[in-house]
Amino acid sequence: MFWAVHPGGPAILDQIERRLKLDPSKLACSREILEQYGNMSSATMLFVLDRIHQRSILGTHTTTGESSKYGFVIGFGPGLTLEVLILRPVLSDCSNSVCSRRPVSTKLMVVW
Repeated sequence: MFWAVHPGGPAILDQIERRLKLDPSKLACSREILEQYGNMSSATMLFVLDRIHQRSILGTHTTTGESSKYGFVIGFGPGLTLEVLILRPVLSDCSNSVCSRRPVSTKLMVVW
């Protein structure tokens, strides 16, 4: 399962990781985006999804979601509101250079 968690701050990511007993690598993309760009509100999620997508292309992953069958997108809003999506990534076809130029939205499908 891949995890795209809104990096509202390090404390939020630490709690998600601890409470859900996630391996630290699962939130690496969220932490990288927080470190590089900070909290950009809802737009931050697009950066996290793009980072996951790029890692999948550059690695030996079979799907656009780090070779996972499903993934979670968790977003946080004002007053600590919570939004969750379950995504199903599509198979990676990165045998040509076009793959890296496709937008993330065409590479992930919302399941729920």
